Formats: sequence, C-alpha cells, structure tokens
Amino acid sequence: MAATLILNVDDVPTHRYAKTRILQHAGYEVVETGTGAETLQLVNELRPDLVLLDLNLPDMNGMEVCSAIKATRLGSRIPVVHISATSVGAEYEMASLEHGGDVYLPQPVGPQTLLTVVGVLLRLRKT
Repeated sequence: MAATLILNVDDVPTHRYAKTRILQHAGYEVVETGTGAETLQLVNELRPDLVLLDLNLPDMNGMEVCSAIKATRLGSRIPVVHISATSVGAEYEMASLEHGGDVYLPQPVGPQTLLTVVGVLLRLRKT
C-alpha cells in the first residue's frame, strides 16, 4: 500500500519544517512548497491525499489557492487544512470554509492537534 502523501505549503521555512517533522514522525510522506503556483502544480502532478495550506503566501492568497484546488474534479476530493499564524480570528475561519477549506487552524498548532485533524480528514476521505 502506498504511503499517505501530504503537501505542506508554507512560505515560512521554520513553520513548514516543524509541521513536516511531526507528520513524518507519524509515518506520513510529506512534500513541501512555499508558493501558491507551485502548490497548484504539485496537486496536479502528485495528487496528494491532503494539503496543509498557509493563508499568506508570497504569490497568491491561500484561500485563492484552495478555491482553485477545489474547483477541479480531482481537487474536490482532497482535504485542505488552512493554517495561519497571522490571519487569525473568526472572520478568517469563515472565509476559509467559504473558499473550500475543510478545517482552519491558527498557529502554533500542537503536534497532537495537527495529527488528530489530519487523521480524521484522511479517514473521512476514504469513506
């Protein structure tokens, strides 16, 4: 059985690294990127099982990236977890859901919270 692939998108290398380490330690395969354009390319090429998506990217807004992912037949089935250290609050959580995000998490995210959310979304995707 193939490993579960997670695309970890964050323009801050230290944030990206921390999430990747947590996920890899739990047995997930992780591919990293820091831009919206590369995210869209990798979603089409790699067909990840889940996308962790920062809201603030250098080239595109993370909500725009999510909308673009969810607009495709393939992407509509990929869970997207929005994560942000700067765009925090109820208005961002609502906007995240309106743009197709499945879950919104403010950073910092504890390891157990991250793994629980990822695990639940991956189980739901299989059903």
